Amino acid sequence: SDGSQHPPNTAKGLEEDGQHFVVIATQPLPKGAQVFLSYGALPNIVLLSQFGFMLSAISQDYAIVDCAHLKEAEPTAALEAVEQGLLMRDADGTISTWQPAGPQLRAALTLLAERDALPAQLLQQACHTGGGTAASIPTGTIAYATMIKRTLSRFSTTIAQDRAALKDVSLAPRARLALRFRIEQQVILNRELASQGMQAKAHATSKLQT
Repeated sequence: SDGSQHPPNTAKGLEEDGQHFVVIATQPLPKGAQVFLSYGALPNIVLLSQFGFMLSAISQDYAIVDCAHLKEAEPTAALEAVEQGLLMRDADGTISTWQPAGPQLRAALTLLAERDALPAQLLQQACHTGGGTAASIPTGTIAYATMIKRTLSRFSTTIAQDRAALKDVSLAPRARLALRFRIEQQVILNRELASQGMQAKAHATSKLQT
């Protein structure tokens, strides 16, 4: 049983030979006692993909953003962002298409914008998204919001539609998990987008005051 609601009474890890994964008791357990283990502080995207379940409202959760455009970023600046731990890479060394939303991705886009290294297509979309405010809001901030909007537009259903679908009592467990995960991803992305909007307004106001 998962230890998310109960203190774990076990520890887990690899044996010395690295060949076997073991779970051992950390305290005496009477016969028939329930065993609890902790998966660690993992986001739902990891819990769902590796263990087949997800939790509600966990603080370490994050959404993923479609960053396919960043594969076309100027290589030197992109490598700098990777080396600073701002972008993830795939096994072949290329920038991962999907990146976690949050401060690191925002910082990566800010760095690329400062180096004039944003891909042309993303830069064009960002300028279009920024509209008349583009001159008062950092390009990296606009690019980040643009990528979130692009990711949200790729969902085939809305949050309201998915929540309505969850009311179907005949829904298969895997389908229910998929809907819950999709809802959570959209909620986090919308929250992140709203946060960027507030930061952009504050930045624009500061510019006007100076």
